[in-house]
Amino acid sequence: MTEQLTGKQRVFIAAYLSNGFNATEAARTAGYKGNTATLGAVGYENLRKPLIASEVNGRINEACASANEVLDTLTKQMRGSLVEVIRIAGDPELADALAGAGLDKLLKKHKVRRVTRTTREGEEVVEITHEFEIHDAQAAAVHVGKFHKLFTDKHEVGGVGGGPVRIEVEFVDEKPTET
Repeated sequence: MTEQLTGKQRVFIAAYLSNGFNATEAARTAGYKGNTATLGAVGYENLRKPLIASEVNGRINEACASANEVLDTLTKQMRGSLVEVIRIAGDPELADALAGAGLDKLLKKHKVRRVTRTTREGEEVVEITHEFEIHDAQAAAVHVGKFHKLFTDKHEVGGVGGGPVRIEVEFVDEKPTET
């Protein structure tokens, strides 16, 4: 027989995930009885039960971006081109075009300016300009490089005048005295 979560445990998990990961409050919301210390202990115990821990971790993993998703986004930002964004800008459905081309996460800011002016003949002319700002490709490359451990920060430690570090150790041989 496969072990299943009880109704109270399901409420505990939902409350825990929605209240900022406060196990004491989640226990209170789920209907466990006792003072704050008791509810804290119940919450602590619940989170250590394999079935509850597995469900909590599973839901957190579903809600969070995976490492591959983060790397994919950074790689698109790193390789993205403003030329591609500008080429797509003529499309009236800019958001759909960006998403369809996989460039929706590349765009940091987009401003549209519409200026309506009237000609001498009384005709209204609408001028539309687009201003784009994309994410920094170099910063994205650095994040991807750090993930792949391409960069190593080395710190050199030296003593006075660049010499070796002196380490002094004093041993004290103390014998207990009887009184």
